[in-house]
Amino acid sequence: MPRRFSLAEAESLLPEIDALLREAVSLKSQYVEADQAIDSFAQHVAMQGGVVVDRAAVLQSRARRLRDELVAEELIETGHAEL
Repeated sequence: MPRRFSLAEAESLLPEIDALLREAVSLKSQYVEADQAIDSFAQHVAMQGGVVVDRAAVLQSRARRLRDELVAEELIETGHAEL
Protein backbone atom coordinates (compact mmCIF):
# COMPACT_ATOMS: atom_id res chain seq x y z
CA MET A 1 0.00 0.00 0.00
CA PRO A 2 1.45 3.42 -0.91
CA ARG A 3 2.37 5.68 1.94
CA ARG A 4 1.88 9.42 1.86
CA PHE A 5 4.21 11.88 3.52
CA SER A 6 3.83 15.42 4.66
CA LEU A 7 6.26 17.93 3.18
CA ALA A 8 8.21 18.05 6.45
CA GLU A 9 8.45 14.25 6.60
CA ALA A 10 9.57 14.03 2.98
CA GLU A 11 12.19 16.73 3.45
CA SER A 12 13.53 15.03 6.58
CA LEU A 13 14.03 11.81 4.59
CA LEU A 14 15.98 13.48 1.77
CA PRO A 15 19.47 13.11 3.31
CA GLU A 16 18.86 9.44 4.00
CA ILE A 17 17.49 8.84 0.52
CA ASP A 18 20.40 10.75 -1.00
CA ALA A 19 22.89 8.51 0.84
CA LEU A 20 21.04 5.36 -0.23
CA LEU A 21 20.97 6.48 -3.87
CA ARG A 22 24.68 7.35 -3.86
CA GLU A 23 25.51 3.93 -2.44
CA ALA A 24 23.27 2.24 -5.02
CA VAL A 25 24.99 4.10 -7.88
CA SER A 26 28.38 3.09 -6.51
CA LEU A 27 27.31 -0.54 -6.21
CA LYS A 28 25.94 -0.49 -9.75
CA SER A 29 29.29 0.75 -11.01
CA GLN A 30 31.16 -1.97 -9.13
CA TYR A 31 28.74 -4.63 -10.37
CA VAL A 32 29.14 -3.52 -13.98
CA GLU A 33 32.93 -3.52 -13.61
CA ALA A 34 32.93 -7.09 -12.27
CA ASP A 35 30.49 -8.20 -14.97
CA GLN A 36 32.68 -6.68 -17.69
CA ALA A 37 35.74 -8.45 -16.28
CA ILE A 38 33.92 -11.77 -16.48
CA ASP A 39 32.70 -11.07 -20.03
CA SER A 40 36.17 -9.98 -21.13
CA PHE A 41 37.72 -13.10 -19.71
CA ALA A 42 35.11 -15.33 -21.37
CA GLN A 43 35.73 -13.61 -24.69
CA HIS A 44 39.50 -14.03 -24.26
CA VAL A 45 39.08 -17.76 -23.60
CA ALA A 46 36.79 -18.14 -26.63
CA MET A 47 39.23 -16.29 -28.91
CA GLN A 48 42.21 -18.35 -27.78
CA GLY A 49 40.42 -21.64 -28.34
CA GLY A 50 42.10 -23.29 -25.41
CA VAL A 51 43.69 -21.39 -22.65
CA VAL A 52 44.66 -22.20 -19.10
CA VAL A 53 41.97 -20.55 -17.00
CA ASP A 54 42.94 -18.57 -13.93
CA ARG A 55 40.12 -20.01 -11.87
CA ALA A 56 40.92 -17.89 -8.84
CA ALA A 57 40.54 -14.65 -10.83
CA VAL A 58 37.26 -15.81 -12.38
CA LEU A 59 35.86 -16.94 -9.06
CA GLN A 60 36.94 -13.67 -7.45
CA SER A 61 35.17 -11.62 -10.15
CA ARG A 62 32.03 -13.72 -9.82
CA ALA A 63 32.08 -13.43 -6.04
CA ARG A 64 32.52 -9.65 -6.28
CA ARG A 65 29.63 -9.38 -8.72
CA LEU A 66 27.39 -11.53 -6.50
CA ARG A 67 28.37 -9.56 -3.37
CA ASP A 68 27.56 -6.27 -5.08
CA GLU A 69 24.23 -7.64 -6.24
CA LEU A 70 23.30 -8.85 -2.74
CA VAL A 71 24.35 -5.59 -1.11
CA ALA A 72 22.28 -3.64 -3.65
CA GLU A 73 19.23 -5.81 -2.94
CA GLU A 74 19.72 -5.31 0.79
CA LEU A 75 20.07 -1.57 0.25
CA ILE A 76 16.79 -1.49 -1.66
CA GLU A 77 15.02 -3.49 1.06
CA THR A 78 16.45 -1.19 3.74
CA GLY A 79 15.23 1.85 1.85
CA HIS A 80 11.74 0.39 1.52
CA ALA A 81 11.66 -0.58 5.20
CA GLU A 82 12.63 2.92 6.30
CA LEU A 83 9.92 4.54 4.24
